[in-house]
Amino acid sequence: MNRRSDRALQRELKELEGVTGQAAARRRNHLRQTLKCRERRAKLIADLGGACDCCGSTHDLEFDHYPKRADWERRGVNQWVRQKRYEADAAAGNLRLLCSRCNGAAGGAVGNIDAIQNGVAKNGKPIPF
Repeated sequence: MNRRSDRALQRELKELEGVTGQAAARRRNHLRQTLKCRERRAKLIADLGGACDCCGSTHDLEFDHYPKRADWERRGVNQWVRQKRYEADAAAGNLRLLCSRCNGAAGGAVGNIDAIQNGVAKNGKPIPF
C-alpha cells in the first residue's frame, strides 16, 4: 500500500483550496476525512499505550480485537466507520495494540496473549519469533 504522508495530503489540500468544481470539492472532502481519521488513529494509539502489548515495539502497530469478534468485518467499510468501530471497541476494553509481527502470531494463537507470550499457538506449535 502506498500511503502518502500527512504533509503531502495537507499540501494537496492547500493547492485545491482555490479550485472550483464538484471533483475538486469531493477530493477536498476526502483529504480532510483522511487527515481527520489519521489524527483519531494516532490519538487512539496513544490512548492504548503507543506500543505493542506483547513485545513493546512502537513500529507497524495494528489494532487487534481481544477477544476476537466474529461479527466484525474490516473489508467493505470506509475508514471513518472503521475508526469509529475501533474507538467503540477500545472504550469497551476489547481492543489492544500489536505490532504486525505479533498480530500475525496472534492469528495462530486465536488472540490469546498468554499463548503469544509463552511462544505457543493454539495448535501447540511454537510461534516463530
